[in-house]
Amino acid sequence: MNIKDRPRLEALCEIAKDIIPCGHARIVAALYIKNELVSIGWNQSKTSPFAMKYGKHEKAICLHAEQSAIKQALHRFSVEDLSNAKTTLYVARVKRLYQGSNFVWGLAKPCSGCFSSIVDFDIKRIVYTLDNGEYEELP
Repeated sequence: MNIKDRPRLEALCEIAKDIIPCGHARIVAALYIKNELVSIGWNQSKTSPFAMKYGKHEKAICLHAEQSAIKQALHRFSVEDLSNAKTTLYVARVKRLYQGSNFVWGLAKPCSGCFSSIVDFDIKRIVYTLDNGEYEELP
């Protein structure tokens, strides 16, 4: 793990508290190249060809946070740039344990559709929050 991981995830969790939930999920993702933040994305109830291509199934057309962050990065960088760069994708989720309680970290492991987009764009490192207030890196 990297010393910068927890502060970056904490910052994403603060952003996630303020977004409109998509299907009860408040998930935010950020893509870094080296140590530069290049894009932030969140779950959105909007369709896009990107979401349709990387959905878990044909009816899953909402844009996920990971997909949104990658899509935003493609406005600044080419696919080749992303593939050749030292990239890290952070994914954070917040949830309430019961109505009216404070937000806590939730499991934000990328779904199979998001993982396909991560592989296609050769994102090197994925770090995500867990339910217990910790975080993990995908191997």
